[in-house]
Amino acid sequence: MTPSTSPLLTFWSLRAGDGRIATCAAYRGPSGLELRLLDDRGGILSNQSFNGPDAHLRMAINADMIRERLIAKGYREADEEHS
Repeated sequence: MTPSTSPLLTFWSLRAGDGRIATCAAYRGPSGLELRLLDDRGGILSNQSFNGPDAHLRMAINADMIRERLIAKGYREADEEHS
């Protein structure tokens, strides 16, 4: 499987209190699907690989869990007004 440099799907983008943006997206990796948490400078903050018939479902569940953890730390939806 050829890795992708463009996301297959973007789950969400959240803004930290200091204005940084974190984006969670699905990519095709060398060994299956990858869930990447990226910063707004293009850096990869975390990367998880998923394989098997339920890979899409497990990836979506993990994306939601990461989102909830970041919201608990004070992140907000990126499209909301920054105050």
